[in-house]
Amino acid sequence: STTAIHPNDGGYYNRNIIYSAMGFDKFIQKEDLDFNDENVADDGWFKDEPLADVIKEEMEKTDEPQFIFTITVENHMLYESKYDETEVKLSSDKLNDNELHQLEQYSQGVYDADKFVEKMINIVDNADRPTIMYIWGDHLPALTAFNTLGFIDNKYNKYSTPLIAYSNYKDIEIGQEYITPNQIAPQILRDAEIDYSSY
Repeated sequence: STTAIHPNDGGYYNRNIIYSAMGFDKFIQKEDLDFNDENVADDGWFKDEPLADVIKEEMEKTDEPQFIFTITVENHMLYESKYDETEVKLSSDKLNDNELHQLEQYSQGVYDADKFVEKMINIVDNADRPTIMYIWGDHLPALTAFNTLGFIDNKYNKYSTPLIAYSNYKDIEIGQEYITPNQIAPQILRDAEIDYSSY
């Protein structure tokens, strides 16, 4: 079975139509989720960590093979008022107050994303069947601090995001240092030892 999960309106990028056209059996969207005070950041975006529970619930619905594709949104811009209060505090003599504030807001999201990754690793480790998980970002956050600090002067910094590959039954080795999003699909098929067409 194939499931797509995205805690935003299904009409955004026509996902409520596109996922079905792509062959997904099920689409879990904003209206299917519990948007309570614990699950939502102060700016209204659904937090990453509670999405792990949604993924786990889907995993436990069947013993048959599954593909679950989830898009998280907690770290989506804007980085002005995402959190009324942050656990992460930053200081720098190279950034102005606004840049520091944005970076602190984003860093809190990264801190929360780390909790999501930890929770997902535990879910994968405790799954009753062979499971592989991949986590990656689609682009860097729009933070002016990256310009100010010269971070994106390097094209690999500017166009790269981390990729995590984890399994409860085998070692996962990505064959190259840099992999594009369109190469992740065949990587997943190879790692899961599923036959696929050369196309």
